[in-house]
Amino acid sequence: MYVRGTPQSRTATQPVEAVLPHILADIILSIANNLDQSVAEAVRIGRQELSQLWKWNGTMPPTIDQCIQDIISEKAQSQLDRPAVVSWDGEMTYRQLEERSTNLARHLVDLGLQIGKAVPLCFEKSMWTIVGVLAVMKAGGALVLMDPSQPEGRLSTIASEVEAGFILTSEAQAALGARIVPGGKQVIVGPLNDEAEFKSLSVDLPVVPASSTLYIQFTSGSTGKPKGVLISHSNYTSGALPRAEAVGYKEHSRVLDFPSYAFDVSVDCMLCTLANGGCICVPSEDQRVNDLSGAIRKLNVNMAHMTPSVARVLAPDIMPSLEVIGLGGEAISASDAAEWGQKTKIVIAYGPSECTVGCTINNDIPPGRSYTSIGQGVGGTTWVVDPSNHDRLMPIGTVGELLIEGPVVGDGYLNNPEKTAEVFIEDPAWLVEGGGDVPGRKGRLYKTGDLVRYDPDASGSVVFIGRADQQVKLRGQRVELGEIEHHVRNYFPAGASVAAEVIFPGGKKADATLIVFVAEEKSETTGTTSEITSFSSSFQKLIAGIDDILATNLPRYMIPTAYIPLNQMPLLVSLKTDRKQLRALGNDLTRRHIAEFRSSTVVKIAPRTEMERKLHGLWLKLFGDETEIGVNDHFFSLGGDSLKAMRLVAAAREQSLAIQVTDIFQSPILESLALKVKEVENKGPLEVPPFSLLPAGWEADAARVEAASLCNLDPSEVEDVYPCTPLQEALMALSAKYTDAYVAQRVIELQDIQTAKRLQSAFEQVSAECAILRTRIAQVPRRGLMQIVVQANTPWLNSSNLAEYLSSDTLKGMSLGTELARFAIVNDETSGKTYIVLSIHHALYDGWSMPLVVDRVNRAYRGESIGSPAPFKNFIKWLGETDRSFTEKFWETQLEGATSLQFPPIPYTGYQARADSLLEHYVNLPRASSSSTTSIATAIRGAWGLLAAHYTSSDDIVFGETMTGRTAPVAAVEEIEGPMITTVPVRVCIDRKARASSYLQQIHDQTVDRIPHEHMGLQHIRRLNADAREACELRTGIVIHPTIEEVEPSSKEEPATAFVPTSEAEAAREALKFNSYALMLVFTVDTKGFLVMASFDSKTIDIPQMDQALKQFDRLVQQILEDPTQKIQHIFDSTIETDVAEQCRLAKIGPASLPTEEVYSAATSTWIVNPNDHECLVPPGGVGELLVEKEGEMASANPVANPTWRKQPTKLYTTNQLAKYTNDGSVIILRAKDAQIGQLQPRNKKLNGGAAITTVTQQKLQRVWSQVLDIPCEDILLDDSFFDLGGDSIRAMKLVSEARMDGLQLTVTTIFDHRSLFDMAEHAVEAQAAVTTSQDYAPFSSLNVTDVDEFINKITPLLAQPEWKIVDVYPSRPLQEIAVQGTVQLPRYSMRYELFYMDTKVDRAQLFQSCQELVSRNEILRTVFVDHEGVSLGVVVDDLPCQIVEYEIESDVEEFSQKLCDVDVQSRIPLGSPFLKFLFVRHVDGPSSLIMRISHAQYDEICLPILLQQLSALYEGRQVPKSLPFSSYVGHVTRTNLPASIPYWRDLLQGSSMTRIQPDIPVVSAAHFAISKDVNIAARPREITVATLPTAAWALCLARRLSLDDVTFGEVVSGRNIDLPNADSIVGPSWQYVPVRVKFGKEWTVMDLLQLVQRQHLESAQYEGIGLKEIIKDCTDWPETVDWFDSVVHQDVEHVEDLSFMAASSRMQTIYPHFEPLREIKVQAFPKGDTLCIEIVTVESWSDFAVSLLDDMIDTVGQLVNQVDSKIL
Repeated sequence: MYVRGTPQSRTATQPVEAVLPHILADIILSIANNLDQSVAEAVRIGRQELSQLWKWNGTMPPTIDQCIQDIISEKAQSQLDRPAVVSWDGEMTYRQLEERSTNLARHLVDLGLQIGKAVPLCFEKSMWTIVGVLAVMKAGGALVLMDPSQPEGRLSTIASEVEAGFILTSEAQAALGARIVPGGKQVIVGPLNDEAEFKSLSVDLPVVPASSTLYIQFTSGSTGKPKGVLISHSNYTSGALPRAEAVGYKEHSRVLDFPSYAFDVSVDCMLCTLANGGCICVPSEDQRVNDLSGAIRKLNVNMAHMTPSVARVLAPDIMPSLEVIGLGGEAISASDAAEWGQKTKIVIAYGPSECTVGCTINNDIPPGRSYTSIGQGVGGTTWVVDPSNHDRLMPIGTVGELLIEGPVVGDGYLNNPEKTAEVFIEDPAWLVEGGGDVPGRKGRLYKTGDLVRYDPDASGSVVFIGRADQQVKLRGQRVELGEIEHHVRNYFPAGASVAAEVIFPGGKKADATLIVFVAEEKSETTGTTSEITSFSSSFQKLIAGIDDILATNLPRYMIPTAYIPLNQMPLLVSLKTDRKQLRALGNDLTRRHIAEFRSSTVVKIAPRTEMERKLHGLWLKLFGDETEIGVNDHFFSLGGDSLKAMRLVAAAREQSLAIQVTDIFQSPILESLALKVKEVENKGPLEVPPFSLLPAGWEADAARVEAASLCNLDPSEVEDVYPCTPLQEALMALSAKYTDAYVAQRVIELQDIQTAKRLQSAFEQVSAECAILRTRIAQVPRRGLMQIVVQANTPWLNSSNLAEYLSSDTLKGMSLGTELARFAIVNDETSGKTYIVLSIHHALYDGWSMPLVVDRVNRAYRGESIGSPAPFKNFIKWLGETDRSFTEKFWETQLEGATSLQFPPIPYTGYQARADSLLEHYVNLPRASSSSTTSIATAIRGAWGLLAAHYTSSDDIVFGETMTGRTAPVAAVEEIEGPMITTVPVRVCIDRKARASSYLQQIHDQTVDRIPHEHMGLQHIRRLNADAREACELRTGIVIHPTIEEVEPSSKEEPATAFVPTSEAEAAREALKFNSYALMLVFTVDTKGFLVMASFDSKTIDIPQMDQALKQFDRLVQQILEDPTQKIQHIFDSTIETDVAEQCRLAKIGPASLPTEEVYSAATSTWIVNPNDHECLVPPGGVGELLVEKEGEMASANPVANPTWRKQPTKLYTTNQLAKYTNDGSVIILRAKDAQIGQLQPRNKKLNGGAAITTVTQQKLQRVWSQVLDIPCEDILLDDSFFDLGGDSIRAMKLVSEARMDGLQLTVTTIFDHRSLFDMAEHAVEAQAAVTTSQDYAPFSSLNVTDVDEFINKITPLLAQPEWKIVDVYPSRPLQEIAVQGTVQLPRYSMRYELFYMDTKVDRAQLFQSCQELVSRNEILRTVFVDHEGVSLGVVVDDLPCQIVEYEIESDVEEFSQKLCDVDVQSRIPLGSPFLKFLFVRHVDGPSSLIMRISHAQYDEICLPILLQQLSALYEGRQVPKSLPFSSYVGHVTRTNLPASIPYWRDLLQGSSMTRIQPDIPVVSAAHFAISKDVNIAARPREITVATLPTAAWALCLARRLSLDDVTFGEVVSGRNIDLPNADSIVGPSWQYVPVRVKFGKEWTVMDLLQLVQRQHLESAQYEGIGLKEIIKDCTDWPETVDWFDSVVHQDVEHVEDLSFMAASSRMQTIYPHFEPLREIKVQAFPKGDTLCIEIVTVESWSDFAVSLLDDMIDTVGQLVNQVDSKIL
């Protein structure tokens, strides 16, 4: 019989497939031989399976009877002067190490040290430890290494256990050593060892037998006493030598001595390194604990050993700097191994102390696995046996206990023969019997207690599963639960039951916590369910002091976090503790529960100090006199929140006590908070002197003058200058973008003018004291945005018409340098009413500060004392003193990987959302007890996170939240009159298996952790790295208005109160006015529930869909608050209702809106599902994976199994696209399912993205990127990609040019090949900065003219005006020649008209002067064209008058202007005359139009925007964009670029021919016919530019249609990528039509084609100055009949959509009166975000042909984007 297995991708739990056929054969044979046997007997391990086990374990590694110190000495002799140790406290060569250790060994022998006697060594990390270790070994002693940071009681127990008569210590640990071994012989090892008495000893060192003990390693023991493992020299050497080779120890290894001396890995770090001639690198204890990454850098470490937990906190640059990182001590996840394995070589080691340092090694970790193994045996073999019967081998692939056999198995436990006999076994029957072809043997094995199974890959490696007994790992440390229970039991009264467990709160492995369950009375009732209860008062007192007692005997990591009271200890029938039930109880606890248990066991202690009594009194006032409060109580567990914290700060200040909100958050226990409270004499905040907050190097007088000039003030009027807050910066930026944004107009009606005047006086009194009302904001060059406080109050305005004033005030706006608060009294003549109008920019106030100002105005109005406000600049001072790096690290960590799609999704990349819809919904709370503000706020965040997860099919959610910002630790923060609100990104990660309570706890904890960092500012957070940038593209913003205590109505006069919202609902509506999100939610909380106001952009989510979402949100809130113990998945399942009828309605409508690509063709229905679970339909408006339903088979798509929601059988296919429905059933495709949002390329892990840009080249390049990409310099990081930030081939060309101006030489190819700023800077070449392109160009030099004057005389008669002065002549370029013909002859297809429609009156004289100046500046506009001896020439005239023709009309401006173009194009335009002309049309009522006529012989699409922007700048008096003359371009091309280009094009086109696709259809109508379609390109490979796609697609279309494997066609290029400085500033027609040639390979995939086309684009770019006529003549053997392309691909470029002419907004229109006679089929591409519009342009007679071509192109682009690995021909 032949049995074969089918391989699959491996998981840790699948069978060992390679062995399965043998196992099956064994079982079949067993059954066939004896049908009467039991099933258990039939499935016993058979011959073939046993043979496999012995194949893995048959060869026993040799026993090496050699001492490691002898190997080290031998190695040392061969390299005496190489470094052996480099340490914080010195260095040693091998010579010095040998001498010092040998001298010390002689001293020890002289003192009487016998072979095998234990010698404790107590050292901090030091180079002298290694001297001591080698000395003890050479003297024959047994090492007992100690960590002095462990409890002294534990160290004393170990010393007593080994009966120590000696101890070696460092100088620092001498006193501790004397206490550990009282009366013993103590040797202090240090610099004194060099003294002569050590050297003069002539004592002989003993021959140390390999069987003697090398070291004794102590681990935790179940009896409460550490147990010592004996390891002989032979044990150690037999494992160390093969282990060192497997790990990779070499002579050049520099090994970090990181592990604690209490752990045996430290032995390997020392001895394996020296035995292989490497160097031990010893950090100080401080470096080891606090700056491990710094130590690795400083010591040049290239090998380190640590736990995965420690490895995760290494700095990003460390892993790549290591050759090897050894990981052990705890399980390593597959994801960590995969990530770290890309940076360095990972070695996974496993080894219980009983089998030396490591008995298995995995040094070859295959990529792509979902698990890791601990490798194969090193120095021993690995057997898997039944955990309950070690005489039975487990079948291959099943889980069993790991046994280690071989020379690495230690000698047993010190003084503990019973425990030794229990776990060190000899000669099990299966070992003696052997198996397969391997004879049996006798042997000694160690039972590890670890559960493992053999690796499914059949390599014989072992996969670790877990512990079989009570011994557990906690953060890498081995913890014996029995030892903890022993000490706890001894502490409690007799009869108490205790059980220690490591639990995972909320099921999270990362939150492993050591707790002890306690039942106060013993019970022998079995099989019952235990319940958590509370401790008696006597036990509470006991537990309050237990930690101190335990700390004398247990290390820190073995001290329990909390004690959990039980009504009884759960017992099994066997009367053993039911640990499974305990673990279930523990895992259901949250971290908050555990914290509560810890605090609940603390007895209420009355205040003892004066400060505690004062604070206790304040807490009683805050929480109520009836509350029982002790000094060990927690502020938040009593019901505290951020508002109560601020009230506590204010109440404390009233009693002259200084305390900050952050103090309360950081020290919430009364006792610890009392230590932070300080008594102060002065209640007021410290004075911040004027101009004291200026940036360094900016003197006060200079600041005054500069600020005054920016505000049109006299310097004496400037009172102070200081920086803006991040919020103010953002608000000013937004209001510059949207002029009406963030300016509020408040109007209040008053009874008469006298009241108004009185209120004005009150405002002026307050304003004199309130700096914020007199503040302006200006952009100061080199300083950034600064606040400028003006000394005098802003003058009040007066008006007699309210409507007119409001209109003019709105038009006036508020901007940089202007006043940001304006007041007016309006005595309205129309209504006879009196008003005061306050216009104020949000940069001066927020919802907290405005009521403070208004309250003081009301007091001034009543004639009361108004007091002094807390100055806003106190907050500015605090902001300037915060630790920026600490905050940056917080946000980097918080937002790492936060790149999931946000809700609601925008229609396309770059879409600017503007709210246009508003919905309201009231949520009733399920019970009154839930009305606590903190819990409601957390519930709101949590419920919204769940809703967004449902609507985005993602469990990683980000939204923005706006907070009060008043938690900042600033004196009198609650009294500051200024805007302190702040917006932060909130990230909610959802674990659907977690309970709601732990989910909400996670959100609460995150809120608290965020407080110190919430003022960084979104715009600064987003600059940290690509993940942060994507996360801060916030789609949803939330504001939570907490419950405000009711205030009794006042009978006092308060007229100013009308300036602030009268209710929370009104405040919410005001907040919505400033909505810049796609969706803004304002929650107004009251005692019964909360109102949700949703302001949103209906283009991102439809109104009915939003309404449905709010209802689902309501249900989620109810569920979360009603039962926090339920799992998140259960909340989803029970709350989210699928409207199947609505889904079916949309499914039928959807196909009509799908693209025409093949994957969507013939679709009968569309369904949008969760990408991770096709059983889950996404709600309408939500984002999910698009499935299409079809009737027929579809070969190229992936079928989907019929989901349960589709009742009848159907054929469903995945499209691999994410999409959403609009309410009308249209499907919007957003992007490919697997596309990485925001982070288009993986981050360069070798670089620290936020690292400083240090080199001159990096700084120059960052500046140039900023100019080209229009991104602030500070937003550009070292590992940013030029293309991820918006770069493309056109911007790459600009980058080359701009870089050259800064003295950097780049090529477009360099930019594509080295995309990050770091890499690009590495490959940029320093060159002379280019000043101008024309410096080496001489007029007439492009022509072979010997006598210029004579030549001018010949040309002059050809000009329309012979008196014009000729300053240069150059040959027309080939396309210019064609354009000249298309200008002077009919039809004039090269003539273009640019129309500017101005809606208000313009300054005619200024406009005409600007037109003339434009002509004077640009020689191409002063160029006329002539024909001289059959050659077309461009003749540059010195001073050409600008032609401007005026028309004054009474009819419609637009209609007249368009007709004027049609008439003008008919007028004669001869050679030698100007092509440029302006026409000005003015309507009698003011509107006008300016028309610029220009020929394609004078411009191309790249330089035309320069001309138009220059015209606008000239009119407005702004700086004019630079431009350079076309003559210099022609000169460079003819002299330099043409000769260089010919060899390239000759080589590319050798053997080619022009590909013909034009049909043989008679042309009846030559009118243009154009047809276009959009195709989604979101899934394109990110290393491929958009420009590559249409060219590659057309090449493939031609090849397929014509059955060719070699195609040539045309492409339009800029002609500016040639080696000419600032080529993008040339004004003139540099564009060219150049050939594209694609020779297809037989086995090509899509990616091969894309890469070839992109590479050809890059390589040909520098040779694109040549024209087609020149290419045909000099580079091809094409027939003379070929003079043009049959088809051409054309990429769209930037367009200027509108211009500003001072106050007149100018709308633009382009008119070509005559169409160009089509010679080629045009394939045009227009990119629009993640969509590419493809247009086919040809003649009308070929319209059907064009339609089929377009369908081909759309399908082909779809394949190129979505199937990059597919074959193409």
